[in-house]
Amino acid sequence: MQSDVYMPIKGAFFLATPIAVGLFSLFVSNSTSNVIAFTAFSNSITYIIFSMWLLGWILDKEIGPRSMQEVAEPIKEGSEGFFITQYGTIFKLAFASSVGLFVIYNFREQVPGSELNVYFSLQAQALITSLSFLIGAFSSAIAGYAGIWVSVRANLRVAAAARNDYNAALQICFRGGAFAAIINVALAIFGISFLYLSLSFHFYLNAPVPGAIPPIEEIPVLLVGFGFGASFVAMFA
Repeated sequence: MQSDVYMPIKGAFFLATPIAVGLFSLFVSNSTSNVIAFTAFSNSITYIIFSMWLLGWILDKEIGPRSMQEVAEPIKEGSEGFFITQYGTIFKLAFASSVGLFVIYNFREQVPGSELNVYFSLQAQALITSLSFLIGAFSSAIAGYAGIWVSVRANLRVAAAARNDYNAALQICFRGGAFAAIINVALAIFGISFLYLSLSFHFYLNAPVPGAIPPIEEIPVLLVGFGFGASFVAMFA
């Protein structure tokens, strides 16, 4: 019981630590944009780990008698079967769209005056846009699948807990929803911050002259595919 009381406090401290470190580093870093991106990246990993803790807490609860499990099992199989069929079609469309994006970006003219031309060829820019599209689509698909996967399992445990303790049932219910919400946002931040840091690191390694200021303000031009890919999957889902 005492462990359950202090667990939220420990969780809050666990989540607040990287945020505090990131905010402190803003005042001592020469590259504020990279620090913000790294803070977002570390926070996303923290929240992914926290969501896994929530999932473990939910799955550890009682699943009720055999009669309840017999009702829950076909619901679980049906929802997951529908999801796999649906997303199988979506991924085919997403892959075709990524190829189309590559072709469109590959045959467009280079933007005059853009510093991206110094670091990437037109083909490389097209490839990065296509890959960011696929990464965004994949992140969105994982978030959607995780929400369905935990929901059908949490529902059974909520029903089982409600037989004896409504408070326990509400806790399982809300933590199941929290898992789906946290993993959704964390994966989005993880993907976009990882891509941003990767491109920023590439700029650093391939600077035309030592100490050159990287064109970090142009990174969103390459990452537009991430948001498009995530929205693409969410729209069809």
